[in-house]
Amino acid sequence: MATDYRPQFIQGGDNMSNGGQNVISPDFICGDHFKIGSFCVIEEGVTAGNNVTIGNLVVIKKGSWVKSNTDIEDHEIVRGKL
Repeated sequence: MATDYRPQFIQGGDNMSNGGQNVISPDFICGDHFKIGSFCVIEEGVTAGNNVTIGNLVVIKKGSWVKSNTDIEDHEIVRGKL
């Protein structure tokens, strides 16, 4: 079965901020206080900890892990652990 990569809004209530127009794998897992800018791509198998901020135009590659209290600047490509 193919993964559905259509743009979608991440559900997270008050603990999350989403800039919009992002392409996010449905299996993405994030902690509390996750913020993401616009026009980002998060591939399959990605996990992000608490208090993570992702800028605009960021790509997080398949299987990557972003530790808590991390800020990712605009226009970054993330592979592996950060």
